[in-house]
Amino acid sequence: MGEIGIVGGAAMVLAYDARVATKDVDAIFKPTESIRKIVRDIGRENGLSSDWLNDALKGFLSRSCLARFNAYPNFST
Repeated sequence: MGEIGIVGGAAMVLAYDARVATKDVDAIFKPTESIRKIVRDIGRENGLSSDWLNDALKGFLSRSCLARFNAYPNFST
């Protein structure tokens, strides 16, 4: 079990139907290693690169923002 917070272009697509495509999905997630393994498996099964879901944006977020990860809004699918 884990949590994934989608941000960036993918969030705009999901929440606001802002554009039709994005090349990758920017997210923050935990537990990191478990999610990365699942992401690699999904990528392999669907012909996607191993970093189709990436957390590089965490370098741009403050520690307090990352600590509030559970406080972000949840959207149903």
